[in-house]
Amino acid sequence: KLKYKFTNRTLFGTILILCIFLLFYIQRISMIIAEYSVDSEFIDPNGHLAEYGYYHYAIRALWQNGKNNGRLKLFKELHVGPVTLESHSEFKSEIFEGEKILIHERNLKDTERPKLWKRTLKIVKKESDEISFITTSKMAFFNTLSRKIVVIPQELEKPIFQYS
Repeated sequence: KLKYKFTNRTLFGTILILCIFLLFYIQRISMIIAEYSVDSEFIDPNGHLAEYGYYHYAIRALWQNGKNNGRLKLFKELHVGPVTLESHSEFKSEIFEGEKILIHERNLKDTERPKLWKRTLKIVKKESDEISFITTSKMAFFNTLSRKIVVIPQELEKPIFQYS
């Protein structure tokens, strides 16, 4: 015999806690694609990383990772390239010269619009695991010959969405 009476209220509470945990966990799923030590070139007169420095490190990591994992080669072979349609950035905390930073990437399909996907890049301070910068972009692929937006090529599904 069960000692604990299972009611609809406890079932609802359990499901709610599980959903909150899953949402938190899913938010954290991403791939670390690079690590850098911030150099003086991107430090502004206020003594912290300048706005363009955040973008520099995030986008540099993205293209270097693409070269290392074969994405750039696939882009060339398939005559496609990613294009940013819209971006939103949040600056969460300062970064200073010499700090070690990690760049995280996460890509999600837009299930309602097969030509679109969402890319999130985060800069995280290595020592404290504090998120310093998040940029989220609505992305698409375009054909480099016709210059038109195309459906995400099947060959790029796994390399792009492996950590979704």
